[in-house]
Amino acid sequence: MLVAATLIAAVAWAAIWLLIVPRAVICPGVYTMSCADSDRSVHAVAWSVVVAAAYAGTAAVSLTVGRRRPWTWLGSLVTLALVAVVSCLAMLAATGRIAS
Repeated sequence: MLVAATLIAAVAWAAIWLLIVPRAVICPGVYTMSCADSDRSVHAVAWSVVVAAAYAGTAAVSLTVGRRRPWTWLGSLVTLALVAVVSCLAMLAATGRIAS
């Protein structure tokens, strides 16, 4: 059960830090305020903490209530997946890649 949650969180962190933050090529053509390296890093840290909190919540549910009630663990896993997608979209918006 935790393998799926770990995979989702790891993919979200990798997408944020390896694919979205190093978008220096895109940023000069967009001229948004949040396109500076320091701004992208601040956004990435904030969203990484949000994903970590969602992952911790999923792990807590999985190890406690989720053992007796599988639907609670599934709900927390879906929530983690939504947080991961929203964090990646928010980071893309911060780099000017998509409209915010």
